[in-house]
Amino acid sequence: MARAFDSPLKGSTSTDTPKSMRFVFGDAKVLISVSGILMSGETERPDGRRRANRVLSRNDDGMWTACAYTNS
Repeated sequence: MARAFDSPLKGSTSTDTPKSMRFVFGDAKVLISVSGILMSGETERPDGRRRANRVLSRNDDGMWTACAYTNS
């Protein structure tokens, strides 16, 4: 893994921008965000490196946990 970050990924960062959240029923919610990788020196994600993320979370005794995750 270290070798991968000594290549074009060196200095890259991951970004995640929340877009929406909605409760689907009492103790569960869906969160949608856009994420991507910024290569070293970039300030904006190119369209080709943007991903839509969806997370289903559930509140169990005051602790929110991820039950399902998908991205595309």
